[in-house]
Amino acid sequence: MNTELPGTVTIAYVHPNTVTEGFARSVFGACLWKPSNILGFASASNPRQTVARNAAIESFLQGPCEWLMWIDTDMTFYHDAIEKLLATAEKHEADAVSGLGFIYKRHLNEIIPNGYMWGEEENAFTEILDYASDNVYEIDGTGSGFVLINRRVFNAWPDKHWHRNWVKHPQTGQEMGHDLAFFYDMTQKLGMKLVWDTNVKTGHIKHMELTEANYRAYQETLA
Repeated sequence: MNTELPGTVTIAYVHPNTVTEGFARSVFGACLWKPSNILGFASASNPRQTVARNAAIESFLQGPCEWLMWIDTDMTFYHDAIEKLLATAEKHEADAVSGLGFIYKRHLNEIIPNGYMWGEEENAFTEILDYASDNVYEIDGTGSGFVLINRRVFNAWPDKHWHRNWVKHPQTGQEMGHDLAFFYDMTQKLGMKLVWDTNVKTGHIKHMELTEANYRAYQETLA
């Protein structure tokens, strides 16, 4: 087994042949930023995204880095965003840290933030729609668009099926995406700590770039 290098990062992503210009520009900026603790990349491609994600995780675990940084290939971010997540993880003793991002729910024509809490009574994730900018929250779930995860999380898994191809979670019976299912297992089953740093802003390129400014503008239309 490779010797772990504390504070170092592997950037991981899927669909390596189809990245946006904004993703490439953001990654270049992060790698050129000094000091940068980014030592490598782990990428994979498969018709099943869960298979690709698990392959990228296995590749990461073969290397020496302490942290895996999931970044979807349609995300944009500032050059110092990863360093900020590392600092937040250390300060709050977190096992994983997500930056602030936004999701477009096409079927509902809604923009929502990427933070969720698990409700025992509801037996479901609840979206955090009202949050304070530049704050840190302990949450139960997020997406895999821009999240830093310590290798101890993957090592704590009972098998190598970190991301599964289920439609319904076998324990809850609830439908959820594979990334939310991963964080349900991490926070609710393994008792590990996920925090959400709303000071670390990202963009999500869809029909437009989903940003905090666009989310606030969308909220105003609902008032």
